[in-house]
Amino acid sequence: MKHERIAIAAGSDGGRIVIRGTDVPVCEILSALGSGTSVPELLMRHQQLCEEDIGAAHAFAADYLRDWIGVLDWVKP
Repeated sequence: MKHERIAIAAGSDGGRIVIRGTDVPVCEILSALGSGTSVPELLMRHQQLCEEDIGAAHAFAADYLRDWIGVLDWVKP
């Protein structure tokens, strides 16, 4: 699946996965939501984001996990 709202920001560590056009890492969004931050709070904290960006972070994470689960299934003895 193509994730148009997701980008890799260049950095000394090889890059971070961010919401395109921002410096907000996808992992920061997911971590905040996982720790109980509401979507409205997150949008107030990062005013350059919109609700579609939050959905894009979820979709990216789901695809990433699905890919890794597929890899793990493939390498099981």
